[in-house]
Amino acid sequence: MADRTVFYVLVVLSQVFGLLAVSLMAYWINKYKGGFEWQYKSPHKFNFHPFFMTLGLVFLYGDGRYHVRSPSAGRSV
Repeated sequence: MADRTVFYVLVVLSQVFGLLAVSLMAYWINKYKGGFEWQYKSPHKFNFHPFFMTLGLVFLYGDGRYHVRSPSAGRSV
């Protein structure tokens, strides 16, 4: 029982830190890199890349890892 409690506390903490990382990346791009823009030949078009890398590789990959390792992952539905 204690292992599950620790696991769920760590999952919540990872979600908080993951959302914080994504939020800080969006703030950094808006404040210091000129924001997001999807116009052809815009210098700000590349600003989507670090945002989506943070979102995908840090946040969503972490979610996938915890989904596979969750206590209910081994149970059949």
